[in-house]
Amino acid sequence: MKLIISILASSLLFSAACDDRSHARGPTGPDAPATSGPAASQPASRPAKRFTENQKIEKLISHVEKLQNAVFVRNGDEHTCVEAAKHMRDKWKWKRSEIRTARDFIRVAASKSSMTGRPYLIRFKNGSEKKSGEYLLRVLKQIEDKPDTTSQPATRPERP
Repeated sequence: MKLIISILASSLLFSAACDDRSHARGPTGPDAPATSGPAASQPASRPAKRFTENQKIEKLISHVEKLQNAVFVRNGDEHTCVEAAKHMRDKWKWKRSEIRTARDFIRVAASKSSMTGRPYLIRFKNGSEKKSGEYLLRVLKQIEDKPDTTSQPATRPERP
């Protein structure tokens, strides 16, 4: 009989000790915050991920490609926005050793002719013109102010 009482007493003490440890971990139950599992590994508010430099360049090129009612003027010749975007992408590949950042891209590949030094212009429907480099710097500022909400990998032009 003493043995049974001793075993029961040990069980009760062990059970009480376990209960004390669970309270030390905090509240439990359906309304308690998660302490393990997928929900626990995600912070309540995660800082916004910023775009990589390659992603910024791709966004700039895409912006140019989608411009409505505008033409690009390169060395006096008018080009569609799609043609201008293709030219910028080709120039990015060609000048990749000089381009590390989106600002480098604008300066090296999207602002002026490498052959004549003449600035690229964007002519809008109302007849106004803007230098491509100045326009793209404003677009870049908007891109940098907006956090990346996707998790797509960065792309970089392939080497020939």
